[in-house]
Amino acid sequence: MMTDEPRLDAKIIDYWGPVCDSGRHYPPHPGDTCDEADEWIRLRDQILADVMRQLWAQFTEPAMNRTRLAGTAFAAAAADPIPQPPDQPDVQRALDILGPHLAWDHRYRA
Repeated sequence: MMTDEPRLDAKIIDYWGPVCDSGRHYPPHPGDTCDEADEWIRLRDQILADVMRQLWAQFTEPAMNRTRLAGTAFAAAAADPIPQPPDQPDVQRALDILGPHLAWDHRYRA
């Protein structure tokens, strides 16, 4: 059946090089039939598509979550946490422990 519609399933090989006996595959596939080569190509393309889909989801999901939460009460919780300074009692305790050692150093004498 001939139509004026362009064919979307046509493959164009725009380079010169050795092809298989049927002319369908570059490079040739000695020892395999064209159907086996087509199956391998289909499996390879499926694996590559799955990997790309997973990578895309891995890197875009955090950004999409932040975008969905922007302007809501949960946006601050989704942001990177702001590091808090240590509690003052912990700092004072550390200075109390180091006090006798620092007393010997002239830079720390009051």
